[in-house]
Amino acid sequence: MRIGINSLLPAECLFPAIKDFFVLGVPVDVQIIEEVFAGTWDALQSRRVDLVIGADDISKPAGNFTSEILGEMAFAFAVSPDHPLASAEEPLSEEDICQFPAAVAADSSRSLPAGHAGIFHRQRTLTGANIDHKIAMQKAGLGVGWLPRPRVKALLASGELIEKRVTEPRQPISLQAARHADDKGKALMWFWQRLIGDPAITSWLED
Repeated sequence: MRIGINSLLPAECLFPAIKDFFVLGVPVDVQIIEEVFAGTWDALQSRRVDLVIGADDISKPAGNFTSEILGEMAFAFAVSPDHPLASAEEPLSEEDICQFPAAVAADSSRSLPAGHAGIFHRQRTLTGANIDHKIAMQKAGLGVGWLPRPRVKALLASGELIEKRVTEPRQPISLQAARHADDKGKALMWFWQRLIGDPAITSWLED
């Protein structure tokens, strides 16, 4: 059973469901596969995974998929406390931001068009493999950019990251669970029913 999860979400969101599945004693192995941006849909479309959690509503390809909304992901534009933008006058303009490299998580899609949300065309980039890399790069003051608010709320509260207002705020995105509509294996359907509305996911998004 291969579960793809959007890097915006921590893998820990899946752990309660996996724990309950193992209690059933079903002889099925479980694999968690992290994907970034369009990579979630790409992994499902190419059947590298059986189910995706946290697929966005922007890069969805054509196909016979069944999907359910999990919730919305909000974003915060954040910089290191010692970054020049930390003390810059708000709201930050495109001109302000473009002076500095954007920290980027590389889209893991292999065939669908890669995404680049929140990056200006004339802005230099520093690219990591996933959202954890992006957060670490911004903490280190190496780049700036939008971060999933639930992932960095503790860093914002502690002052390890500083949130800045910008002239063009990024709107929340809808995240969903998705599978091929004609796939209805027992393990797949168990996880599908268990993860839709799972508090481990919904409460994390709402927090």
